[in-house]
Amino acid sequence: MRLLIFVNKFDKNDDLLGFFVGWVNELAKHPPSIIVITQSVGEYDRLANLKVISIDKAKNPSPFWRVVKFKWLLWRLRLDYDGIFVIMAPAWAIVASGAAKLLGKKLYLWYAVWRGNWKLKLAEKLVDKIFCSVEEAFPFKTSKLVLLGQGIDTDYLVPDSPIRETGFVLFLGRISPVKKIEVLLEALAKLPEAERAKIKAEIVGGTASPSDDSYLNDMKGLAQELKISNQISWLGRVGHESVKQYYQRTDIFVNLTPTGSFDKTMLESMACGDLVLASNQALARFLSPELRELLIFRQDDANDLSSKLKNLLNLNPSRKDSLRNELREIIIKNHSQKQWATNLIKNL
Repeated sequence: MRLLIFVNKFDKNDDLLGFFVGWVNELAKHPPSIIVITQSVGEYDRLANLKVISIDKAKNPSPFWRVVKFKWLLWRLRLDYDGIFVIMAPAWAIVASGAAKLLGKKLYLWYAVWRGNWKLKLAEKLVDKIFCSVEEAFPFKTSKLVLLGQGIDTDYLVPDSPIRETGFVLFLGRISPVKKIEVLLEALAKLPEAERAKIKAEIVGGTASPSDDSYLNDMKGLAQELKISNQISWLGRVGHESVKQYYQRTDIFVNLTPTGSFDKTMLESMACGDLVLASNQALARFLSPELRELLIFRQDDANDLSSKLKNLLNLNPSRKDSLRNELREIIIKNHSQKQWATNLIKNL
């Protein structure tokens, strides 16, 4: 099927949607052609069967005119695509639905966030199928839901043992209250001094709103209050193309978001061989009972996280290496980009 894809931003260096360029590259290995329409275009790979068109939000700040331009493109390009695939934007699926019906095109939506709204409810009624990573990452039941895995580039995200740093703890993701960074800070503070001395922690990620800025300032203040600020570096936003170097240095990656938020960063770190501590039950079902006991802590429980962090820090190196291999294999088996593209194509 020839696809016309809508995504808000198409830029491999974007911290939130940069991974999507890799998805398109993988899909482009399966002819015939892909058209990407985006509101913001940056760096991407020029491929023979890929056309990228921007409706440029910066130059066209009026949503009305961007909608008009999108609908015009759907009509003008009607002979060049068979299906419309909207990424994480239910409102744009609604916008595309009239043209899809008029032109006899299939309409699909990718949505993988546990929170929804009326736009998603309406889009669900208008699209042919909704694709998602895991069941827990979609906010309500629907017969249209198809699970594809998370689409991790396991050829690019690989371990690099020589640069891994023992005791290096990483949080990587958008800085916002839902990420529960305070639980990590409290867990670090609860470690015995001898254990805490083994740790260097980095918080990597940017904010997206004034409330997120306030939360970040609160977290820096909490680190000082807990007397652990000298062990934590706050590095701000990094582009998707740069995250691999952080994962490869990491000993233990910590993810603290609720189950419905099946964070991609958690799986990317596993692909790079990191040990992962998480409270996410969506991850737990991919793990053996032994791995669940080692790696899954109770949601918002700093004591449990601290205990499991201490256990991982003190595992012998050969046991750590065995766990790293096991976690990477879970990603290859269940969440690889190649598998994601193959599953998507089968379901179009």
